[in-house]
Amino acid sequence: MTISHLRRKTSRFGNAHLAIAVFPSPSTAFMAYRLLHYHGISPENLALVGEGYSKPEWVGLVEPKRMARQRAKACAFLGCIAASTVAFAAVGLLHSRYGQSIDLAMALMIPAFALVGGALGAGAGALIGRISEMGRLNIYRHHLRQGHYLLMIEGDEALVRLSQDVLGQYASPKPSAKSSQSSK
Repeated sequence: MTISHLRRKTSRFGNAHLAIAVFPSPSTAFMAYRLLHYHGISPENLALVGEGYSKPEWVGLVEPKRMARQRAKACAFLGCIAASTVAFAAVGLLHSRYGQSIDLAMALMIPAFALVGGALGAGAGALIGRISEMGRLNIYRHHLRQGHYLLMIEGDEALVRLSQDVLGQYASPKPSAKSSQSSK
């Protein structure tokens, strides 16, 4: 069993903390779930993810490609709006300050800037979507593809630390290289 502790911000609850424990079988994951419930952690703060339990998408572990597409779309929209605003301001400035007449070339500058801004925004969004938290998502998705189960604990810092302490007390230590050699 491995437990990783992640901290993230949520808009509704302020600072929410998340810990994810990986278990090799459904029985060990369910025993850990029951153990945490026995120690007073509400099922509202717990989620079991894996075959026969919650799906990864239900708890926010979306596919990395899907996340990259979502970020690319959002950044493309924002890039398009920002570039259009800059182009509109530039055309207005050229017209009012320098007295240039607005001809077809100047009018076409606004949608051209919007397209360029949208393309740059989409590229930046895809890159951001690939880099940010992709490593963690891929690690947990890999565990799920291997048939492992995730126990997710979300709440305030004290609740997450309590869950880590409870699970840590019952985790079996891995044998070290010295103890396995001395037993031979």
